Amino acid sequence: MTAVPRVGLLVGPQFADLADRSEQQGAFASLGGRTLVPVAVRQAGESARDAASRVRAVCARGVSILLVVDVAIPVRPDWAANHERYALITDHLNLTGDNPLVGPNAVDWGPRFPDLTDAWDPDLRAVLHGAARECQVEPREGVIAGGGALSSTAAEQRMLRALGADMASDGFVWDAITGRHAGRRMAGLGVMVPDDAHGREADAFRGLLSSFAAALEEAAVSP
Repeated sequence: MTAVPRVGLLVGPQFADLADRSEQQGAFASLGGRTLVPVAVRQAGESARDAASRVRAVCARGVSILLVVDVAIPVRPDWAANHERYALITDHLNLTGDNPLVGPNAVDWGPRFPDLTDAWDPDLRAVLHGAARECQVEPREGVIAGGGALSSTAAEQRMLRALGADMASDGFVWDAITGRHAGRRMAGLGVMVPDDAHGREADAFRGLLSSFAAALEEAAVSP
């Protein structure tokens, strides 16, 4: 690659096959034949420290925007009943019991206490809604709770709803904390039907990500 990419992709382990190109600079995702996008895959069971290293490796490749794509489990009964497929992330709850910024501050990356009140960029979310409409997709949007998503009980799901969560996931949260610490703008897509990435809807899923990446690249250079 000759041009410095502006958008990096952080994906959950269910979407590891998106990292389909390896070059000297690292792994890339080729989405619909467009410019290659730097990508890093979250490993199941990774530590907060490992998450910070993974996110910073993508940041170090010059990107200013990070798009997180991971599995999200709806905790709202109406979302599950309506078989919602996608949701854009508006905010998160860190229920992991850990934080990637624990320990001595990495001063080369950011301040000791980064402001997370705007962790998930609302302007980028509007950009993604526009790109989704062009693909005839109408994603939901909501709050993601991080930690133990795949093994939550019915009572825990009620607790998550009471806390303000719409979805739960093992991803997203540490990525956002590390990305914002590094001054990157964050956008997130929760995939509530992850089989779509591999089955009959795989081409449509990659097409959606391609549209997202293109729209975010444009947003990155807009004044």
